[in-house]
Amino acid sequence: MNENIEQQSPTTIGDLWIPSELANDTNVPWGAKSLYSVIRNLIISNKTIDYCYAANNWFADVFGVSSRTVTEWIRSLEVAGYVMRRAVMQNGSYQRRIYLQVKFSKMSKAEADF
Repeated sequence: MNENIEQQSPTTIGDLWIPSELANDTNVPWGAKSLYSVIRNLIISNKTIDYCYAANNWFADVFGVSSRTVTEWIRSLEVAGYVMRRAVMQNGSYQRRIYLQVKFSKMSKAEADF
């Protein structure tokens, strides 16, 4: 697992930024919207990859919810088109990767450059 992810604690996830289009999407629960922001922060903090591979258990600890709730949040983000999951074989086992999908119609240049 990424050392940055292992060393992070619920108090060091960074500021949460939720794009207005996602914030206003009534089909996505607020927990999932916050999760999107944490996923975004993890991707930004690692300059060498463009995806997040933190485990659902880690997210569950951060948010104080069950791993099943995290699974449901990720699924809601994926169904709504905000993230994409892929399983990639790495060192003999599959690694789940979460990619952000750019679907925001009014994203500013500063937001797009994150």
